[in-house]
Amino acid sequence: EKDVVLVGSFKRDLSTVKVDNINKTYDGAASRLNVTGLKDGDTVTFWTVDGSELDNSFTNVKESQEVIVKVWNGELFKELRTSVVISPKELTIASMSDSKPYDGSPLERHEVTVTGEFAEGEGATYTYTGSQTIPGSSKNEFSYTLNEGTDEDNYAITAETGTLTVTDVEDSKRGKFEVVANSRTVKYDGSSQTVTGLENDTFTWNGHEYKVDGLTATASGTDAGSYSSIVEGTAVVLDEKGNDVTKQF
Repeated sequence: EKDVVLVGSFKRDLSTVKVDNINKTYDGAASRLNVTGLKDGDTVTFWTVDGSELDNSFTNVKESQEVIVKVWNGELFKELRTSVVISPKELTIASMSDSKPYDGSPLERHEVTVTGEFAEGEGATYTYTGSQTIPGSSKNEFSYTLNEGTDEDNYAITAETGTLTVTDVEDSKRGKFEVVANSRTVKYDGSSQTVTGLENDTFTWNGHEYKVDGLTATASGTDAGSYSSIVEGTAVVLDEKGNDVTKQF
């Protein structure tokens, strides 16, 4: 009886080679395509659809694309197609709201909240222009500039503005001022004498200067004696920029 020797050969079958895809929101981290079913001796390369070879590393939104994966083993060859989709990260940047009673100084709030975080090491610099001084409300306007190394294509940013509100001063805390009519002393000479105007039409409150308009005072007489100069009119208080803030006094 003779020994039987079986001689065979192994033929590589690439049908089991698969590749996944990448579908994620931008997070600043590099992702790789995972090719499974590989054996020793297999060679894998990655290509764009227009024939440019790629590194198997995808980080930014602009790297989203269709990818061709080529697998060789000797004379065997397999081509796979997959996709890389990296979506912009949604962020909402909102300036803060604030309020206070009128005090003559501008209300400003140089602060923002960011809903959804920038990737590690990335961010923005903010410039604030919102300001409200007189009673009323306005937007807390701001702008932002992305820091170096922060790609705007990787983010879908929504900017929202808060509100700055200045309210009227409480009745018990309103500013007070006194207006005094001018005085004049002359010697009798038989002619009519007149005095007009106010000693002061400006005053300072909380470190700010105000002007009073709308008031007049006049007194006149011929005979020796005293004549009253009565302040008349309706006072209008103007701040340093000419805003009517009468209600605060």
